[in-house]
Amino acid sequence: MDYVWEKKVWTIEEIGILIDAYREHRNLWDPRNFDYKNRIKKMDSYKEIAGLFDTSSEEVERKVKKYHFSVPTRKKEL
Repeated sequence: MDYVWEKKVWTIEEIGILIDAYREHRNLWDPRNFDYKNRIKKMDSYKEIAGLFDTSSEEVERKVKKYHFSVPTRKKEL
């Protein structure tokens, strides 16, 4: 049996909502957060965010990682 992954097409509004929801879940991005290394809590957070968009937690995690690495960062000047 072949599995077909359907990619969600994200609108600008949905991306804004995704960013806001991601910011609310500090355990996903703040290393000072007590639950930062807790994989189960991270998975629960991604599932909660995915529920906002009627998509999978894996799709949300892929989108976050893709967005994170696509935003240019400025190098510190010496």
